[in-house]
Amino acid sequence: MKYSDYEDRIEQVTEPARLLGLLKNLQSKRTLLSVRIDDQSQYYTTALLKVDPQRELMYIDELVPRSGHERLQIGSKLHIVGLLDGVPTGFTTRVVSTDQQKGIAFYRVELPEKIDYQQKREFFRVYIGLGLTLRVRLTRDEDSAILSGRLLDISLGGFGALLPYNDKLKELDFVTVNALDLPDKQVISCKAQIRHIKPSPMRTDHSLHIGAHFNPLASRAEQTLFQAILTLQRAQIRKQSKA
Repeated sequence: MKYSDYEDRIEQVTEPARLLGLLKNLQSKRTLLSVRIDDQSQYYTTALLKVDPQRELMYIDELVPRSGHERLQIGSKLHIVGLLDGVPTGFTTRVVSTDQQKGIAFYRVELPEKIDYQQKREFFRVYIGLGLTLRVRLTRDEDSAILSGRLLDISLGGFGALLPYNDKLKELDFVTVNALDLPDKQVISCKAQIRHIKPSPMRTDHSLHIGAHFNPLASRAEQTLFQAILTLQRAQIRKQSKA
């Protein structure tokens, strides 16, 4: 799937009642949100604390890690995106004021005019360029065999990887992902199931191209993965714009 195809599947919600409904869902479900400040590339984590439609304001929690709080200023433009029931949901806002309670900062931000909402749960897949090497380390649950290879692509649903040939690895095998490397030195661990295995046609070393599907991810791991996909996606867009 190309990024332009992904964009075509996104609906822009502007109708006030539905817009507020989405925001209140993000709040009530305590959805972890990824935040990018102005035109910076780094993502931080926050949560929506309160929606105040009368004042046309929202309250969001202190950015994590703390360096995000230190960079944020009144008037900063925030690009915010989160997974609402597994569906990417994003909007842009500006910081109106900052405050703190019991030593923890929070921010008043403008109510957004629109929300980008992907109606269908279709996982956007990003491909890992040859200039970036991300490793994946697996343990086959049945016999504890350890496999290590290179990540080829990734989405919120699963990943593709190149592994050394192994005649014991079969489709539908369950594996423990001991470590899956992500940009910015982030790593997640989880469970997955092998969905397809095929010899890599471009290799002469008998390597295997596998496709794996994640078991349901813990919310923190899902958020970490989501931020990594956003980072990879932005890098792809920059490369396409320079081509």
